[in-house]
Amino acid sequence: MNKTSITILSILLSIAVFSQDKSEENSIAQVYPIAFEKEVRDKNKSGISDLYFSGDVILNVSMKANKAANYYFKSIADDWSTMVQDQITVPYELQISEAEYEIIGSFAISNARFDEYMNNTHSADGYDMFTYVKTTNGWKINHMEVTLAQDRANLPEKETSTYDEKVLNGVIKNIEQGFPNNDLSLIKFMETKDHITVNQFKNDVLLESKKHERTEVTDLLKDNQLNDAKLRLGEPKVVDGHMAYVIGKLGTNDVILTLAHQGNNWLVTSFNINI
Repeated sequence: MNKTSITILSILLSIAVFSQDKSEENSIAQVYPIAFEKEVRDKNKSGISDLYFSGDVILNVSMKANKAANYYFKSIADDWSTMVQDQITVPYELQISEAEYEIIGSFAISNARFDEYMNNTHSADGYDMFTYVKTTNGWKINHMEVTLAQDRANLPEKETSTYDEKVLNGVIKNIEQGFPNNDLSLIKFMETKDHITVNQFKNDVLLESKKHERTEVTDLLKDNQLNDAKLRLGEPKVVDGHMAYVIGKLGTNDVILTLAHQGNNWLVTSFNINI
């Protein structure tokens, strides 16, 4: 094969990958924002719940005020969808815009702006950072990070300078260096129960998902024949100054971390290894 043929092949492969990613983005968009907006507007608990991987999917909300964020509350998908259906007694609507997606094999991340309307009055706004996993029933939401401002003066501009980049990179480097030695003492999670999620796929579709204590890293690596695999994490991507995600590799397997900025610290809120 000559050089010209190789170049043409490379271009065709790039086009094919781009087309596939666009197709997957469109599939995710059917979940979020399209179905998400509709089911929330209809205050339909079962419809909202169908969009999640499980009712235990974590929802972390960081409250924004005066260009800072304080931890506000943590919930789960089931509780939030119940609240929308049973506790909101006036017309409630979400308008989602500026959605962006990143596909990582059978895993994906989106970030978007949202505006909340209570009784047709603009009441709050912020940004979502959701992760998704591809299942036999299509893409499902499996983690939710949210910034929320109830004072509209704090938005619409995205925040970009409220976090300490050195602290964020330090947390990521500590994870990268400590993981092979089962030393994860510097990793902090918002969840009550510390865990690492291992998603196993077959034919690009989720086969099973298991949670592990962070003290079980040695057994986790051994059980998945990853004893000699090195963890390599990329550059963090920050959303609205208070949320971030990092994509990396454990051997040849995809790793995705999500983090939230609280005070002057960054907390790891989900740690996913996709095998």
